[in-house]
Amino acid sequence: MSAGNRDEYRRTVFDRNGPEAAQLVQTVGSLAIPIVAGALVGGALAARKGFSPALIVVSMFGGSLVFAVWWWYFVTRLSHGAKPRIRAADLYAKSGMCEKAEALYHAAERLPRVASSDDIHASNRLVDLYLAWPGHETKGLRELRRLIDTYPETDVAARARAGLVNLKGQLGIAE
Repeated sequence: MSAGNRDEYRRTVFDRNGPEAAQLVQTVGSLAIPIVAGALVGGALAARKGFSPALIVVSMFGGSLVFAVWWWYFVTRLSHGAKPRIRAADLYAKSGMCEKAEALYHAAERLPRVASSDDIHASNRLVDLYLAWPGHETKGLRELRRLIDTYPETDVAARARAGLVNLKGQLGIAE
């Protein structure tokens, strides 16, 4: 190879996103089914009604958009369990989208019949998020107090009390 030939390595999605790349590829792949199905349904309905080819294409686009939005809404809002919300919040937090991460962690905590392990995990991740989010560090205190109130007389409460004392010391807040 000559020095003039700039044959540099192009970073792939796996290089840029690390371990989260597999989840990203899976998420994008899961959207293929509703998009294709929506296009087929929209196109079939338009063709059945005798629309022009241009309107059939528009109907296919509209159908795929409707199905994709429905699928997104179903996956993010109606799916049961805290784990998908916590995983999505983790990905948002790693991407620097703190507001969305915060909303999803809180959504996981507020689910009816949420497992205590998921509730505790979401709270701990919220504390980590607040500590890494400039100007929001004191919200971590509130989350630790919630853990103490929710799980009194447990190891969780004992660890939350220790974390509360430690965090107050870091923030310079008196007892």
